Amino acid sequence: MVDMDSIVDVRDGTHDSPSPTESGKYLITSRHLLPYAVDRSDAYFISETDYEKANERSKVEYGDILFSMIGTIGIISFITDKEIDFAIKNVGLFRTSQNPNIRYFILSYLKSKIEENYIASYMAGSTQSYVSLNVLRKIPLILPPNDVLQHFEKQVAPLYARMIENTHEISKLNDLKDVITTSMSSR
Repeated sequence: MVDMDSIVDVRDGTHDSPSPTESGKYLITSRHLLPYAVDRSDAYFISETDYEKANERSKVEYGDILFSMIGTIGIISFITDKEIDFAIKNVGLFRTSQNPNIRYFILSYLKSKIEENYIASYMAGSTQSYVSLNVLRKIPLILPPNDVLQHFEKQVAPLYARMIENTHEISKLNDLKDVITTSMSSR
């Protein structure tokens, strides 16, 4: 049994509120998290300076896991974007990009009922629910031996790849549906 932060770097996004700009990089919050992506459609832009400042604390990379910490707690997003054009605010960051040989194990564990119950027992806040960064760092984790972890990763990698592919295809189909619906309604 180990704490999560002993095997993967756990951080959170900026707590500042950068001003919106006309162009720049996106600011992503809990409401923008999707299972295998982030929804930029209603995220606002922040300046390059604010983006750099936010990323000093918590730069997101391909293969990282984001976790909603405020409001609707426990939304998990596995980042599949090769190029990251956003910074995060009030979102937990599990830096599995730094340890890719256990990323699907961590992702599966975070999605488990055990984890859901653990997080629920530590939620705080009277007006708006939240979970602290320390709670995320101290998530108790049963860490199997390396050979078991390697076997697990080898078995689930194709399953996650298919789920990611399907999710991206559904998103593209929904975008196409919106274009067609708009086109038909304007006639």
